[in-house]
Amino acid sequence: MKVDRDLLEVLTAAARARRTTSGAFDMAVEPLMRVWGFREARKAAPGAMELREAEKAVRASVVMIDGDRVTLPSAVTQLDLGGIGVGYGLDRAASVLRRALGNGAAAQSNLDFPLNEGSHCRRCPFYKDLCPAR
Repeated sequence: MKVDRDLLEVLTAAARARRTTSGAFDMAVEPLMRVWGFREARKAAPGAMELREAEKAVRASVVMIDGDRVTLPSAVTQLDLGGIGVGYGLDRAASVLRRALGNGAAAQSNLDFPLNEGSHCRRCPFYKDLCPAR
């Protein structure tokens, strides 16, 4: 299926993280998330067979990225983009804030608050009268 730029960036970063960590980070971890009760509460820990099946599903998962097209050819592939998706969203938000704040954001690139008061505070479209530096 064709995917938009944001999803493609998240999937590409997740695939790179999987390679870099030798599979320790795997976006196809959803079967394990379910079996451990992160989606629906469980009354007991999963059994050995459930865990083996979920682990097997994660190892068998395939995500093929070709340009702006992504294919999940394995029926067992289930993605969980929660962690990397949140990180991507925060990175995008930080980028928007840096552009909006102009040069004043350079010293504040980690976006710790309160912002240092300066000319960028008066231009900030996000805080106006709520600026934590005032």
